[in-house]
Amino acid sequence: MSGNKKVIEIFAPCDGWVDDIKNLDDPIFSQLVLGDGIYIKPSSNVMNCVIDEGKVSLLVETKHAIYFEKQTIPILMHTGLQSDKYQENSFESLVKVNDLVNHNSKVLSFDKKFLKSLNMATPILVDPNYLDQVEIKKLKLAQEVKQGEVIATITILDKAKVKPKKVKKDYSPISQDIIQFLGGEDNLKNINNCMTRLRVVVHNKDLIQEAKIKEIDIVKGLNWSGDELQIIIGGEVYKVKGNIDFILSNSTGPKTKVSFGKKILSTLSGVISPIIPVLIVTGLLYSLQSILTISKVIVIPESGDLTQTDPLSAIFIASSSVGLAVLGTFFSWSIARYFKGNETMALLIALSLSSHLLLGAGGYLGNGHGVLANDGVGWKLFSIGGQNVYFKSIYGTILPFVGAVSFYLIFDKWVKTWMPVSVDPIFRPFISFITTIGLSFFLFSPFLGMIEQLVGIGAAWVMSIPFGIGSGLLALLMQPIVLLGGHLALFAVFSPSIAAGVPTIYITCVRIAELGQVGALIGVIIRSKVLETRRQGLSFLLPATLGITEPVIYGVNLQKVRPLVIGCIASGIAGVIAGLLNLQADHLGGFGILGVLSFDKTSSMLWFLLVAGISIGLGLLGTLIFYSERVDEYKGLVKIEKQLYKVSSKQLAGKVKIVDWEYYNDFKTIEELVKNNNSNYLELEKNFIKKAKLIDVIKANQAKKIVDENKIQQLQSQLEQVNLNINQLQQLNSQVNDTVINKTKTLIAKINPENKEKLENNLSYFLNSVGVNYDGLELVLMK
Repeated sequence: MSGNKKVIEIFAPCDGWVDDIKNLDDPIFSQLVLGDGIYIKPSSNVMNCVIDEGKVSLLVETKHAIYFEKQTIPILMHTGLQSDKYQENSFESLVKVNDLVNHNSKVLSFDKKFLKSLNMATPILVDPNYLDQVEIKKLKLAQEVKQGEVIATITILDKAKVKPKKVKKDYSPISQDIIQFLGGEDNLKNINNCMTRLRVVVHNKDLIQEAKIKEIDIVKGLNWSGDELQIIIGGEVYKVKGNIDFILSNSTGPKTKVSFGKKILSTLSGVISPIIPVLIVTGLLYSLQSILTISKVIVIPESGDLTQTDPLSAIFIASSSVGLAVLGTFFSWSIARYFKGNETMALLIALSLSSHLLLGAGGYLGNGHGVLANDGVGWKLFSIGGQNVYFKSIYGTILPFVGAVSFYLIFDKWVKTWMPVSVDPIFRPFISFITTIGLSFFLFSPFLGMIEQLVGIGAAWVMSIPFGIGSGLLALLMQPIVLLGGHLALFAVFSPSIAAGVPTIYITCVRIAELGQVGALIGVIIRSKVLETRRQGLSFLLPATLGITEPVIYGVNLQKVRPLVIGCIASGIAGVIAGLLNLQADHLGGFGILGVLSFDKTSSMLWFLLVAGISIGLGLLGTLIFYSERVDEYKGLVKIEKQLYKVSSKQLAGKVKIVDWEYYNDFKTIEELVKNNNSNYLELEKNFIKKAKLIDVIKANQAKKIVDENKIQQLQSQLEQVNLNINQLQQLNSQVNDTVINKTKTLIAKINPENKEKLENNLSYFLNSVGVNYDGLELVLMK
């Protein structure tokens, strides 16, 4: 800086050829779209800071472009012109954001081979928003320079105080326009950004409206690089990309406020869906094991030590048991995947928590957890009320893994906010891992262990309640306890009496609880009109009947909630009957319906089959009556009407009759509109189901080795006709729906404007429930 003038000197960041930016063979830079300045063609692969002193204000993810700032003037150094060919590790950043730097500071390096293979010309520019505040003198042009030479000066114009232009811009509508003009969300295949450009790959280029994109105020130009469209935006590209990511990640069609319960169910579905194949295979293997054991083809040693049986039995038992035993590991991976965390680290955490180094001879099911310990259960940490709390391997349960990985994802995200970039790849995973493991073993696991012990003690007390109430409560709560992984604690409480051959109703309740979920599952299979749900349900049916209910719970009943609850209630009622009959099992026997083998007397076996039938029957009947995949349009409208009446009555206290008389006729008119259109709704639903079946058949025929093209053509013709029917019915429904929504909106606004948005969203969901539940099946089935 010289005299009283504010002058920023620009230094050559390396040895190389320097020239005016207007002479650069890249229209985006030469036309000053991203600012004015100069460029240098480097002859070395290490770049220094270009200003005498200042700070790093922005660093692009691929590290090839840096914004420096001095006297509030941002100056860009953009290394290279082919950023689409850069990988995350192509450049090494030697600084981080907010670092203080000078012209002797090395700021980045890159692979030397780039000097020959890529165009590494490096523009050094003043941000275009600040060009009216400065005067640029280009001192060295069209010549070789050495690193550290002054190649230009930037004089800040004489003003009382230079302030950066603060233009508050809403990037959301801009981002939505870009998505729309790119052909919509479904057309986006991949979308990334560099320092100045949004880089997009689409499925169908014909859907892109280039002229419309160019008209967007923030867009400075377009450039095609192979299949990639580069939308040139400038420094604001990050804000646009962030908004696009937000829109895409939160897009599920028309935006409605989603309740907390629905968010939980959506998360459960997202986490469980990827591991459904594991549940299916495990369940079928377990079923086969049960059949082979009864047939005496394989032999399960009473001690659980597989060295005491033959090799074939040992291999089969191990293969069929491992899926459920390490189910927590699969959940850990799926949780990390769903929340876009580090899946590898999630697996490491899960495998560490369930390490066999902490197990010993705990049985092939992992019962007893770890026995490399001082008392055969685990390392004793302390006692509470005579109950020991252990440090031990976590096995055969779900909840600790869910807690551990959830904590890891949150903690790791927090560490990322303060960990220096230079050491982040090494120390962040390490710190997050040891913190998660330490807390899991010495805090989470012991705490859950205490909860498990309390569950066991509570169950023993519940069982003592007379008149069948105790057995009913245990049967009702048994599957939720399995869901939370507390069944091992229960088994530990009752196992001494079971081992001693003392008859117990505990085993009866467990089997009844399993079969209640079977009944609910059958109900879902019958009621469901979605092929995928029915297929999954049928694949879970045999394992569930033989007592392996985890696939049913996690794969179907839990995600739909009501079938799980109905199955539990059915089990509870059957449990009461079992208690009144004093139906005590003589020994462990088999699982599920094979629990009949737990009884020695024929009369007891028959009573068990009766109670099991009641559990299955009530679960089935309850599901058929109370479960539906979707609320139909008329019922949904009536529900809205009741909500509106309820909230309005509270506000208008003594004027309820006025509301009744004033709006009764209007409501009835709306109800009649929906009622009269009900046949169209049902017809639309039938066509959606027919469409799904046709897609399924076409897919099956295309998979055959010898493809019958004529048959496929016929099926596709049928599919086209169905799609035509759907479009026509949707148009008819849309007209009615719009009328209903507008009329109801008017009433809502008059009666209860405070709840207007919530009630409107619910109404829209109900009226479009056919599409919400069935539309998009083509995409699902064709994957």
